[in-house]
Amino acid sequence: HILEHVKPGSRVATDESNSFRDLAGEGYRHGTVIHSAKEYVRGPVHTNTIEAFWAWLKRGMAAPMYGCLASTFPSTSGNSSSGSIFGSPLT
Repeated sequence: HILEHVKPGSRVATDESNSFRDLAGEGYRHGTVIHSAKEYVRGPVHTNTIEAFWAWLKRGMAAPMYGCLASTFPSTSGNSSSGSIFGSPLT
């Protein structure tokens, strides 16, 4: 989905998954960390931000367990023009 939603030339930081190996050839500034070797940061390259986002989202999905009210989260009733709570894809 990176090729569909992220502008070529953007800086992209990933782990070592084969899914990402051709990003540099597609015009992205691609940096990698090797989690399997217990590498989590290499210079400015890390995946902490996206991992924190997914952790936050997972906690939101289990909101009652954490005492969070459903009204805290955006509605899926079509408030955005795309009908998605996330809005339109990045371009």
